[in-house]
Amino acid sequence: MPINFNVFGEKTADALDKAFVQKSVTGFMDTNPDNIQFINADTVLVGETNFSGLGDYDRDNGFPIGSISSAKRSYTLTQDRGRAFQIDAIDYDSLDAALKKGVMDMADWQDKYVVPEIDAYTLSKLYAFSVSKRTPSNVPLTDGNVYSTLVAAKDSCMDESDEEDLVCFIPRWVHSLLNSSTEITKMIDVREVNKNGISTKVGFIDNMEIVPVNAKRMYSAYRSLNGVDDDQYNGGFVVASGAVPIQYIVMPKKAATRITRTKKIRVFQPNDNILKDAYAMQYRRLYDVICLESKKSSIFVGFGN
Repeated sequence: MPINFNVFGEKTADALDKAFVQKSVTGFMDTNPDNIQFINADTVLVGETNFSGLGDYDRDNGFPIGSISSAKRSYTLTQDRGRAFQIDAIDYDSLDAALKKGVMDMADWQDKYVVPEIDAYTLSKLYAFSVSKRTPSNVPLTDGNVYSTLVAAKDSCMDESDEEDLVCFIPRWVHSLLNSSTEITKMIDVREVNKNGISTKVGFIDNMEIVPVNAKRMYSAYRSLNGVDDDQYNGGFVVASGAVPIQYIVMPKKAATRITRTKKIRVFQPNDNILKDAYAMQYRRLYDVICLESKKSSIFVGFGN
């Protein structure tokens, strides 16, 4: 039975996406919320509702009149990233073998290149959202103050947001400090958490989820390489000039979301590939991280070594 390459591409994209959510430290943010509307290829409208608070009830005049106002703001998805791969037809004696090898290579490539880049970009955006509202903390962390610093950030986050489902991203060197903390009140609670259908052990302090992150993904800004120019041919990303290392990001899990317009994989047989006698696999992802203006102040960050 001939292979439907459109269906094969969709199934491959779905499988890779499930693996992405499992591997990515920011995978929980990959949910397009109901209050968004795509108005063209790379622009979305996101709705936000504001309410009046309670007023005094008057026995003669009744209820004080309040208001419910809704506004929509447009956001442009700036990250349009992709890559094409060629699998030489002569290396494989069957279509099934070529496709199986291609999918395995794509999964390995996603783990090594796609996940780190999207995590790094997402975390740098969260940092930018926070510093647009307040000066970031710059207290040198030690095993004598790391626990109390993170708990203080958590308490400030709860006061600002009234949210209890919080997450704290920290580079692994901060995680090591936390594990060797000399503070008497330190307590790390390890729980089983369901992550995309897979049970995973996660650490908590004071009911806040702790997510250790590769320190290379914890900088305030990055530069995306275009994959075309001689000095950028390998693609990927690098730390931007002037960027600072991030110590921690504390935020409600619902404070920001990563909106994805396109997650697509296209597959071509050698006879349909006009460039080479090869199977071609093309990957594209159009996305960005969005945070409502009213939510930015609920994100607390620190920087420094």
